[in-house]
Amino acid sequence: MNPAQPEIRIYTCKELRAWLNDNQSTNRLSESVITPTRAYAIIHNPWLKDDDPVVAALYIGKELAAFTASFPDQIDGKTYHWFSTLWCSPKHQGKGYGLLVVGSLCETYGTELCLDMWGAPETVGIFQYLGHQTTTFPEYRFEPKHIKKDTIKGKLAYIANRIHRIPVGKKPLKTYTQHPYTIKYVSHIDSDTYNFINNHSAGDLMPRSRETLNWILAYHFVHRSPLTECEPQSNQFDDRDSRYWMSGVQVFINGILSGFYILRNADSDLSVKYLYFDPKSRDCIFHTIAQHIVALGNPKFSTRNPQLAQYIASFNWFDRERIDNISFSYPKEFAIPPSAISQGGDGDGFV
Repeated sequence: MNPAQPEIRIYTCKELRAWLNDNQSTNRLSESVITPTRAYAIIHNPWLKDDDPVVAALYIGKELAAFTASFPDQIDGKTYHWFSTLWCSPKHQGKGYGLLVVGSLCETYGTELCLDMWGAPETVGIFQYLGHQTTTFPEYRFEPKHIKKDTIKGKLAYIANRIHRIPVGKKPLKTYTQHPYTIKYVSHIDSDTYNFINNHSAGDLMPRSRETLNWILAYHFVHRSPLTECEPQSNQFDDRDSRYWMSGVQVFINGILSGFYILRNADSDLSVKYLYFDPKSRDCIFHTIAQHIVALGNPKFSTRNPQLAQYIASFNWFDRERIDNISFSYPKEFAIPPSAISQGGDGDGFV
């Protein structure tokens, strides 16, 4: 009996939408290939058309052996396609199936229009095989101190940390008094905010469109504002873990927008994405980010901005600090600005 041959199936945006609406498998599409939350986010991408292919899956007989997914993004007026996931069954690794599913989507769009951020070494190897170049960008990661609870001092420090007073460390966060400021949480970026982003985005690896940023904000589980303890906004994913949230943060100094960033928190792993600020207001903007670390009880923290990393490190709140190298695979025609900073990539964490 001849062994089953690999079969690749490519699913379009229209097929994903039908699968979600009908709540049943269509053309072998199932949760084994893509989770409903990820599919829901992808089909609402502002640049996606009904007939655009977004998922490629490889089957050996009835068995799912590998899959990948992508979505479009407008960068400098040109449509590129991010690869946001790649999976291969352990029993089928080393057979080139990852290359087959990635290559099948690249072929539909043109390999010169495909991008990958933070891929595993295997993914990076696939894109290099397809002719891409790869570079890395630093991400600065901080992990909290371990509190010894076997002493009275340690127990008090632990209790203070748990009730979100101050992070345990050598340097407390003092009240910022140089300028009066206010913080506003938003789940939508208006034209004035996007103009501010554009005016302070020099050095960005890839300035995201307003539509893409709003898509990133809109299709996460919940939006929360930790300092004001607002109730989560109702949306598609309210039944999911409320510890996962993403929110846009505006900082106003004397009533003038002086900073904007996106906070992403996934089970006490806080990260800053898309950080823009007036250089004269830098310390104030950094202070508000430190406030969130305090309000959340000293979670893990990460940023790709070296100035912010240095500022946070100065408080000595964290036991371990390290730099991760984030891979970025891109076609040779893609221009990278000198001293570019990666503000984010692919879908920035939708799952």
